Amino acid sequence: MTAPLLVSTTEIVLSAVSEHDNKMANFSPDDGGSLVQVSSGTNSWKGRSLISPDRNDFAPRVGFAYQQTSRIVVRGGFAIFYQHHYRYGSESMLSFNPPYLVDTTLSQNQGSTTPVFYLSKGFPISTLDSTSTPLYDIQVRAQDPTQRTGYVEQTSFGLQTQLTRTTILSADYVGNFSHKFARVANLNQGKITGTDNLGNPTVVFPYANLNSGSQHAFLEYASHSGNGSYNALEISLRHAFADRYSYGVSYTLSHNIADFNPPINGDYLPQNIYNMSPERSDNALDNRQRFVANGIWALPIGKGGWVLNQPSRLSYILGGWQVNTIVTLQTGNPFTITANDMSETGGHNASRANGIGDPFSGATKDPSKYVSGGTGFYINPASYSNPSVGQFGNTRPFSVHGPGFKNIDLSLFKTFPITDRMRTEFRAEFFNAFNHANFNHPNSSISDPGSFGKVYSTVNDPREIQLALKLYF
Repeated sequence: MTAPLLVSTTEIVLSAVSEHDNKMANFSPDDGGSLVQVSSGTNSWKGRSLISPDRNDFAPRVGFAYQQTSRIVVRGGFAIFYQHHYRYGSESMLSFNPPYLVDTTLSQNQGSTTPVFYLSKGFPISTLDSTSTPLYDIQVRAQDPTQRTGYVEQTSFGLQTQLTRTTILSADYVGNFSHKFARVANLNQGKITGTDNLGNPTVVFPYANLNSGSQHAFLEYASHSGNGSYNALEISLRHAFADRYSYGVSYTLSHNIADFNPPINGDYLPQNIYNMSPERSDNALDNRQRFVANGIWALPIGKGGWVLNQPSRLSYILGGWQVNTIVTLQTGNPFTITANDMSETGGHNASRANGIGDPFSGATKDPSKYVSGGTGFYINPASYSNPSVGQFGNTRPFSVHGPGFKNIDLSLFKTFPITDRMRTEFRAEFFNAFNHANFNHPNSSISDPGSFGKVYSTVNDPREIQLALKLYF
């Protein structure tokens, strides 16, 4: 019995991104809201990036393996990994703020024959003057000046046993816990403080310089306050290639939860920045169950097989065939039930529906009924409603899981020996061999009742057949 232990520790300091010429500006809430630029001549990390560096990034790693018997091994580990910088397109990028970026639209009035400007003379100077554009008329990008580096705690513990000389069974627990990840929100969202005599909401906006009448700037603010968790049971059975066949079977039972969502997945803005607790829900990548199996079978015909093992023309033609397959089955990803924004808090926020019943009551799992033109629906429209004026919906993001996924790939290989060191291989590969349609999420906007709950597209390609000839030498 052996029990090796590996321990590693690392301490790192990660600074925020800076710009070569210090052309960056961050938002300050002082004096009704303003932009603060990098001071001339500054050389410090904080001064150049306008964000304090995180000096508390400790990254330990520890793992162990214990051989309990000649056939059983126990393994486990724990580590912390840091996510230095998030690149969400232009979201919260401080170098994209005035005066270094000017976002201007020039348009010609309908019926006018007078050009707005001539390209030969360049853009009018007035359109390039960022000081002439008020903050309430643009998108302002901001980051928390005291933000911390996002990190993930990863842990695993499992048992592996050798069933036979070529077969291994494994069972593992895997946990990923994310902390302080970037969460993007509109920091200029209005706050509902009550209602007037007519029942209309009373909304107060936080920054005077970012609001004027009905114009409200989108203050795209990244705060490192996002948290998530992933817990999974992973079981696998593997048979190494022996006796002319091999196979692998794996099954994952998991749950992925988060209170933030990267913009790359859509639906990334919260509904109400003054109440973030409803944002905690299933993650957009939450797949509760996933099953994958693969197999290889070298047909026992020809050299080394059970039939036609002796060299002959018939053995050359009928031997050397191999059949392969990959089977994938998984439950669907979740999606969000959206609605009209009735909050009157300035826009640039999520708007979700009110849940008033079981979405699957009266619904169907039969694709022929819930697709466009069918008589049913994947989720019941009567289970949701639009919020009232001055209210937010009570459903959480990604609260309903969509249709699952099923795919089978097949392939057939044939080897033609030429010499001891050279051979030709013919391949016929069938992707989505049975041409199974995997359907996308249904229309999930309750503001479109005519198509709500209906599915209009698929997420996979139809059957593809690929033929190839390979020469090995």
